[in-house]
Amino acid sequence: MKKFLLVAALAFVTMGASANNGVKKASFNREKKAVQVSNTVVKNLSGVTAALKAIDPKNVKENYSANVTRADGEITLIPAYSEWTYHYESDLGFLPQIMYSGASYLVKDGKAYLQPFANLGMVEGVVEKDVTNALSEKGADSITFSVAKIASYKGDSTTIDLFLEPCYIADYAPHRLNQKTFGAYYFAEANELYIPRSIALALFTSDETETDPFSTKYVARQLDLLPQADYQEYMSKATFTATTYFENAMDWSGDAQAYLGDDYLYIKGISDADKEAWIEFDATEDDATVYELSQNQWINTYRFYTDATHKETYRGVVATVGLLQADGKLTGLNQAAKYSSFFKMTDNADETSTLENTDNTVYGEYIYGETDEQSGMYNAANMKINILYEPVTDGIQSVGVESSAKFQNAIYNMAGQRVGKNFKGLVIKNGKKVVVK
Repeated sequence: MKKFLLVAALAFVTMGASANNGVKKASFNREKKAVQVSNTVVKNLSGVTAALKAIDPKNVKENYSANVTRADGEITLIPAYSEWTYHYESDLGFLPQIMYSGASYLVKDGKAYLQPFANLGMVEGVVEKDVTNALSEKGADSITFSVAKIASYKGDSTTIDLFLEPCYIADYAPHRLNQKTFGAYYFAEANELYIPRSIALALFTSDETETDPFSTKYVARQLDLLPQADYQEYMSKATFTATTYFENAMDWSGDAQAYLGDDYLYIKGISDADKEAWIEFDATEDDATVYELSQNQWINTYRFYTDATHKETYRGVVATVGLLQADGKLTGLNQAAKYSSFFKMTDNADETSTLENTDNTVYGEYIYGETDEQSGMYNAANMKINILYEPVTDGIQSVGVESSAKFQNAIYNMAGQRVGKNFKGLVIKNGKKVVVK
């Protein structure tokens, strides 16, 4: 299996530019991807000297999450990826989040079910096959989802119900619409569920006068969902090494995972701040062997200790940023390229490929703190990624909102395709490799 994707992705291997990923997608034009951030971001990055200071990663306390319990259901949902989603932060606006995996869904027998946020409840909808919509010519059916309670927040002395609702965007802040439904498009052939960019989904309390989402962790915009299993054959194993520029931060290295796109790569596992975060690399127009890693891709949101006493914390958003270096020292943010960093793709004699920083740019992870004093670099490093073109077969799941028993033991072959119980050979069952005789 060493030559995983080597035939189908020959153009990628020889040109360093793209793989014919073949994942089924509807043939409509996606809305232009754009890094949508407020002026706050540019202001925070304008002070180069301040931005280059290192914030000790050891001060991270915990993932910034709400104390929310989900509403259990009986419908088994399909785990999904959305290649590009906007993650909302109240002081930064919408930051792009790559390969969002928090949503799952099911469309069956004229009904639709959607769980937009992991471990929370779902909303139900109706497929309207005979209704003309903006994407009917592309084969899309309309779906109307009903707003519903999907979780509860347990406070100190009370429990507050949380409702999923659509909201509109003004000044980078979602505002409540108080609508009872929201629309989506469904492409049956590809099993693709598309919620337009114009719709943001957020959790609100039952108090309809409240206009702010309950938690910035639970706001998503522009979900374009496909089953995770559909991506499996376009995933490749990878390894990486990162050599830091900061003395108080350690070098890091390990295994990674690559998703091969037509003119882009998504890599998971390389982030020092979150091993589960995906990072996007886009082939440049002038040279298909050079990839750009744009700024402000959302990695995660954490609580950081304010000082050595470890009593008080502040919220910090970790996002990508590109820096410049000379003679082994950081010289500033890469402002000429809008804070991007660049990587060169080289094909190796052993049929692997190497992606590494160009001579003068550096991979960086920046913390947007609550104040300028709390903002700075999480880490900065020379990054070298080796794409092995070996299949990724672990971690296939059959996850839903309380899966029914018949779906608990779903079986997949080594290509990530679901198979019947009579299938013989090496398979993935409950996320583990087993031999069925």
